Amino acid sequence: MKKRYQIASLLLAACTVCSAFAACGESEEKTDSASVGTPTAYEGKGTHEATVTATSAYMVQKGKTDYKLVIPEEPTEYETEAAILINEYVEKALGVTFPIVSGVTAESGKYISVGDTSMMRQSGISVDRNEFGESGFRIVTKSDDVYISGSRNTLRRGTYYGAQEFLKYTIDWRAYAVDEVRYTESDQMPLYNFDVTEIPEFDSRRYGSYNVTSNLNYQRLLRLSVKEEEQLPLSGHSHFKILPPETYAPLHPEWYAWKPGYNYDSPKAYLSGQLCLSNEEMQEEFVKQLVQMFRDHPTTNFAHIGQQDIAGPCECDNCKAMMAEYNTTYTGMLVAFTNRIAREVTRIIQSSEPDRQLEFEMFAYQKSIAPPVTLVNGEYVPHHEEVVPDENVAVQFTPMGSVITETMSLEKNKTFYNYLEGWCAITDNISTWTYGTNFHTANINQKNWDIATADLRTYSEHGVRRVYNQSLNNVNIAQLYEIRVWVESQLMWNVSLSYQELAEEFIENYYGPAAPHIQEMFDAMTTYYEYLRTQLGCTGGWNFNLDNVTYWQFPYVESIRCIMQDAFAAVETLKTSDPNAYEKYYWRVCSAYLENIYMQMEYHADKYGEEYCLETIDLYETVCRRFNVVTISEGDAVTTNSCIKKWRSRYA
Repeated sequence: MKKRYQIASLLLAACTVCSAFAACGESEEKTDSASVGTPTAYEGKGTHEATVTATSAYMVQKGKTDYKLVIPEEPTEYETEAAILINEYVEKALGVTFPIVSGVTAESGKYISVGDTSMMRQSGISVDRNEFGESGFRIVTKSDDVYISGSRNTLRRGTYYGAQEFLKYTIDWRAYAVDEVRYTESDQMPLYNFDVTEIPEFDSRRYGSYNVTSNLNYQRLLRLSVKEEEQLPLSGHSHFKILPPETYAPLHPEWYAWKPGYNYDSPKAYLSGQLCLSNEEMQEEFVKQLVQMFRDHPTTNFAHIGQQDIAGPCECDNCKAMMAEYNTTYTGMLVAFTNRIAREVTRIIQSSEPDRQLEFEMFAYQKSIAPPVTLVNGEYVPHHEEVVPDENVAVQFTPMGSVITETMSLEKNKTFYNYLEGWCAITDNISTWTYGTNFHTANINQKNWDIATADLRTYSEHGVRRVYNQSLNNVNIAQLYEIRVWVESQLMWNVSLSYQELAEEFIENYYGPAAPHIQEMFDAMTTYYEYLRTQLGCTGGWNFNLDNVTYWQFPYVESIRCIMQDAFAAVETLKTSDPNAYEKYYWRVCSAYLENIYMQMEYHADKYGEEYCLETIDLYETVCRRFNVVTISEGDAVTTNSCIKKWRSRYA
């Protein structure tokens, strides 16, 4: 493991909240810091088995190849992209491309079979959908041919991920970001005996950061699932997407329940109402609209149908009577409603498409997070048989309000952990929606760098199938989000890995000559954040006020500033020798510096001179413009321009 450093004297000053100026200068002797996310012998439910040995034969040698890429005669998009990916990087690394063919037999040449080809079907190699899901894959060598394939009855994402793995073994390929892909140049590529089986921990893995979700290639390179490819185009709160109140409420006001003083044409009506789940006429129209959506998207078989945000449930007499009949809560009503919708939509679709298997997902969120169960003699018992989710109805567990600086299994989150246990008692079809951001202070990193490992392991142990980490979906963010996204995407695939080691690998490959200093900053941050968590009760979380000088006092802020000045100095050495590399790494260091600049100017500008502050404000504005960072909170409540204007006004 690469050595990690911290500036001991400055961190000690920060942790004791010393008010003295901590000047940049020679650091004291550097020592190993405590490892975050120390690797253990943990084994999840994923499969990660590989035997890869070089043979004496070659697929590419001295700029020539006898091999061809075989794709299906009617390839899916992912199969086509897999072949393109292989050729793109083989050409960069070895200067050749493989001709692409279809409809051949193994005996007629030397091939790399990509996806559900006729060769693959005749090979005897099994990649069963029930075992490998959407994302798993195999790479197998038979004779002088290599087979790369995910399961057949899917979007074939597994085939694309298999192509990535093939490149990893042959040219040391590794994607860290959409603009940072590593590979090794050579003049030859041996033929390897491959026997690789990869099945990820979670079959669907999504990260809700605008920087990622707005870039399809980024998601694919990181093996993140693309929502638009696997689900109907519905938001998390989708009841009003299916039955828009502006369309239906004027004619059917009884279908909706509104907060006092609100109705369908109120501002932000989608936050102010819910459907009346007991209304049978509404249910019929809901089914009709959802059936049409499935027919409009014939290759999509998954629908998230979640209730609206914030507003409480309908409390009409019929809803109360149904809850009484089922001896249940609003959550139980929601399960029963979703079951009825799922059954009827499936019945109608399968009447004309008998082989089509539909899946549905409901929210366990806010007022519906507590499962409809009762603890009896130490066991969870459902309130009624109708409040047990059907086999094709997933429950998306959303622990909003949990303490994100503590793992889900610890005491501070015991309530949410018990909720998860209760859901697991009545269904094995669970997904999660967790929060990797603070909606009100997006410019300050969350204080849970290493918690993701433990929580993903908890979810794996509870059989969770899909994971989603929501960051800021609607605005660009900077300051180290690239590390978090890459590391957590790796953990979603293989949760036995170490967060710290993954972070170190990313930093080493992403920040060039500044990497040692970014690593130093990262370790200083994680050490200091542990102090905030244990000593000051800084819990982070989606709604926790991180914008508080109590947490970011001067010694800490100055210590990070000093490290970042060293990072800039390291990059400066490239300015004349390699201008293109200088440009790349300079802006990456700038992005990583944004949080610290904000803390300097917002909390401690009086410690720096006017000239320094004006130059630093100019840098902040330039970096924000470069990365299109326009706000420091969701919904533009606090914009970067308003901060810059406020800071400059001090010197007017």
